[in-house]
Amino acid sequence: MKKLILIISIINSLQAQWQVIDSVSFVTRIPAGQNCYISFEKTAESLAVTLPQLNLTNKAQEATEYAPAWLSIALEDKFSALSNTLQDRYAQIILDAKDPYVDEIAFTIAHLSVEILTHNQFYPDVIAENALGVYTSDRSRRAKRS
Repeated sequence: MKKLILIISIINSLQAQWQVIDSVSFVTRIPAGQNCYISFEKTAESLAVTLPQLNLTNKAQEATEYAPAWLSIALEDKFSALSNTLQDRYAQIILDAKDPYVDEIAFTIAHLSVEILTHNQFYPDVIAENALGVYTSDRSRRAKRS
């Protein structure tokens, strides 16, 4: 994941006074083999940004928006490496999650390898079961301390 930030600012020099016409700042994921373009539209005197297509299913996009914002780029990256069927399967697991489990489930999906998520013997429901187990264990541990 790389962040691209472009800011055009006022430049003072001895010979000229420059004026800001436009600026753009964004954070995005640029998948391998794709490009991001920033061009200057002379007639409009503005910058135009062309971002790569992520090829996410509607359900995967919805799950990315439902999950905590700090996981969105990692989830987009993971979903874009999966088939449409698998994107929808894992997205549904996130969408079915309730607080406080959604962050753990989204984190797990975002950080499991593509090889695990696509393996024919992987049981996807274990992701939600694991999140439930983590929180149950934590509650039990806290109760024992009290």
